[in-house]
Amino acid sequence: GTGTGVGGAGGDGIGGDGGTGGTPIPDTGDDTCPGEQYDLMLTPGTHLLLGGDTSTATDDYQHAALCGSEGANGKDRVYYFTLEGTGSFDIQVRPAAGSSLNPTLIFFDDGSCGDDNNYFFCLPYFISQEGFALEFGPDATGPYASYFQKSAFHVVVDGAFGTEGEYVLEVSYAAPSCPDQVT
Repeated sequence: GTGTGVGGAGGDGIGGDGGTGGTPIPDTGDDTCPGEQYDLMLTPGTHLLLGGDTSTATDDYQHAALCGSEGANGKDRVYYFTLEGTGSFDIQVRPAAGSSLNPTLIFFDDGSCGDDNNYFFCLPYFISQEGFALEFGPDATGPYASYFQKSAFHVVVDGAFGTEGEYVLEVSYAAPSCPDQVT
């Protein structure tokens, strides 16, 4: 497919050459924790387009306080990601054409899915559609690195303002980029 990759070009894989023009895998995401599992490998990189629909799920997780005033209190779908090593994890969720979903992403520590005391990150609906890229993994560095030094975590796709509907979750995972070397 063609299009703009999330946080840069992803690897060759599902969805084409890092683009958004590929066909999403349909009906992904579990209704409850721990979530549908995806093992993401660094080489040659993983690029997934995961289609889902929160309207066919139940509202298992109430996260109104986690993502600001708009909350995340709609029906939800759950994913569980394991990462091979440390790399750049890019994630973006978009409502499908005609969907009324205002998607919000909530990240939970491994084994603490749905526990409001163990979430470590939230992307409100107005940011989750723009995408997010950060170094994840046991050796992650940079701002707030301790939050992202993880090799496994849960992601909940939820609806702000109680909205629900179809979405496409785009995930890329690749080796971290290295700065130019000076010789």
